[in-house]
Amino acid sequence: MMNLKSIIGPALSIAGLTAGLLVAAPATAGIKGQMILDLTEGCFSYGAAGAPGCSNPDTAFKEYATGKYKFVDTLLAPLGGLPAGLGPLSLKPYSYQAFARLEAGADPALLPDTMIFDVTGSWPNYTALSSDPVMRLGLSILAAVMGSNPGSYLFDPNPSVPGDEFSIHWKLNTADETFAAWSEQDLNWLAPLLGQSRLPADVSFRMHLQLNAIPEPASLALLGIGLIGLLFGGRRLT
Repeated sequence: MMNLKSIIGPALSIAGLTAGLLVAAPATAGIKGQMILDLTEGCFSYGAAGAPGCSNPDTAFKEYATGKYKFVDTLLAPLGGLPAGLGPLSLKPYSYQAFARLEAGADPALLPDTMIFDVTGSWPNYTALSSDPVMRLGLSILAAVMGSNPGSYLFDPNPSVPGDEFSIHWKLNTADETFAAWSEQDLNWLAPLLGQSRLPADVSFRMHLQLNAIPEPASLALLGIGLIGLLFGGRRLT
């Protein structure tokens, strides 16, 4: 038989550990899957009469970008990949975090040194994630880029306003993970969305996009209960 006092200390320790896990869950809990897209060594150029920089091969391209890309998917790939969309996550007890960062530099020969945006987002469950229009759009674009090479994507910012549609085209070189992207339409009107008065003629850039799936706090609470159960299991108290 075991004395009650001898197990109170360990039990409280496990309870404290469980509480700590719950507090730290969003930042440090084991990640169940990720999607990460990194664009590096990027060069972007804009010109109403044709992008003048980034070794633009065609003056019909008013916006032209090149660089290196790296895509890692351990979230959707095991569940059917990007073409399957978010649906397979509906039965998973996950919450989600996203990170998006874009940096640019005035000198295309140097590393980016100006933060354009650095944002984070979180969703408590699948329903919230799949209902977010920004996430749905982002996933749709990513699926198109990774599923068609070369390819293009038609944007329609406001379906009720005719004539505001525009297309982005791309080509990926999977051998060395480089890309080129362009548009033949003048998209300078997008500059204010990036906090700029006009699109730059020639800049360097890098971008990081990341989506993490993490266990919901309830799952960690069950872990703590399980640990306490192991401590008491098979023992008779006095």
